[in-house]
Amino acid sequence: MMSDDTPSLISQKAPTPAAGSATQLLFMLVFMVACGQMAQTIFVPALPLIAQGLAVDASKLQAVMACYLLAYGLCQFIYGPLSDRVGRKMPLLIGIGIFILGALMAAKATSFSQLIFASLLQGLGTASAGALCRSIPRDHYFGDNLVRFNSYVSMAVVFLPLVAPFLGSFASAYWGWQAVYWVLFGFGSLVWLLLCFGFRESLPKDKREQQPILASYRHVLRHRSFRAYLLSLIATFAGIAAFEAIAGVLYGQYLQLSPFMVSCYFVAPIPGYLLGALIAGR
Repeated sequence: MMSDDTPSLISQKAPTPAAGSATQLLFMLVFMVACGQMAQTIFVPALPLIAQGLAVDASKLQAVMACYLLAYGLCQFIYGPLSDRVGRKMPLLIGIGIFILGALMAAKATSFSQLIFASLLQGLGTASAGALCRSIPRDHYFGDNLVRFNSYVSMAVVFLPLVAPFLGSFASAYWGWQAVYWVLFGFGSLVWLLLCFGFRESLPKDKREQQPILASYRHVLRHRSFRAYLLSLIATFAGIAAFEAIAGVLYGQYLQLSPFMVSCYFVAPIPGYLLGALIAGR
């Protein structure tokens, strides 16, 4: 989307980090995004154990993924505009803090309703990372440099779901399904500490948005190309969300596969996603 003042904005040079700090920023974003990506898939191999431990029908476990993704998707509409007005660091610390609380509640859950509420909290928290992993690079880069940096972040977004299910299968097989959420609690705490002491605010006060949030949304929604792109993304990720919500229950509960085999089948479509992304990029 281009507005009348776009050329003047592009001509302003962002404070591009040096090579070392750019690598540090990249790793910070990767760890930040990892919270959301791991939370989406790490518990899938443990679904049969969760159903057994909480004495709940397997078909209801789809709600765990659905509630997480619903909160994760919708709350990004809050974190993005909020960070444009108050800066990046505080919304991130609040969001990851909420995620840590959700992971702790899930690890200690004794009923299905508690697990559902904990999943909502996790999605509400990691939405901050989902929204700001694209906003923070814009504070430092423009043009080709921005595209290149975002491509590295995208690689992490794709590959992290490959690792998380295997980690979840190992943890649940040896220590029970609660171990999955203890892993998330520990990892989230590490990320929060990294953000608190290692992340420097990337949006100065003089560059923060002053326009009301609703006015900003009206501005972008008037553009037909933006609406078309938005609908395409919704259709694409709706299919991914449906697969993630159903596949774990199907593989583990109805086909009686082991946690390790659930992980293998769950990540099997990802190479096709990578190929499609490569073709689309070219």
